[in-house]
This record gives sequence, structure tokens and C-alpha cells, in this order.
Amino acid sequence: MTTLEVELLAMVERLACDVADRSGKVDAPARDLIARLREVRPPIPFTPAAVADYLDGAIRKWRTRRAGGFGAEQVQAIHYIDALQSVRSSIFGEALP
Repeated sequence: MTTLEVELLAMVERLACDVADRSGKVDAPARDLIARLREVRPPIPFTPAAVADYLDGAIRKWRTRRAGGFGAEQVQAIHYIDALQSVRSSIFGEALP
């Protein structure tokens, strides 16, 4: 599964949870969707090493896209790299070299 697919699944999961939170209950379709998403994309363990690995992998992926892309894709890659590096710096005190 690509990083983009993982990101999209996470976004859909958040949306399903938001809908459930606003209504005060989780309806059956939302509950089923959340369960299926967690089967496909189990959550990463929330440990410093796992978070660093995830961020580093995403930064490297976007660096590759920046190097091989052109136009809008390069611009998108630059912004994603900046955002991911910012998160990494906030958590770990340093950016990925």
C-alpha cells in the first residue's frame, strides 16, 4: 500500500469518526467502515521510533517525487516536505538531513 493510499484511508476514517461524533452515536455503516479501514491499515504504534520511521519514510517519498516530478507535483512535494519536516522538528528537535 502506498503512502498516498494510507493517507486517504486515514482521512476517510477521520471523516467517519467525525460524523459519528457529531451525531452522538456510531451508526452501523460508519462502524463497519472504521472496522474495514483498520483491517486494511492498522494504526502505527505510537512510539518515538515508529513515528520517526513514518515521518522519515514520508519525507523520503516526497523528496523522490520532487526530484522526478514537474510543475504542480513538484510544488505539492515541496509543501509536503516542509510540513513533514516541521512536524519532525517539533517532535524530535531536528529535521531529517
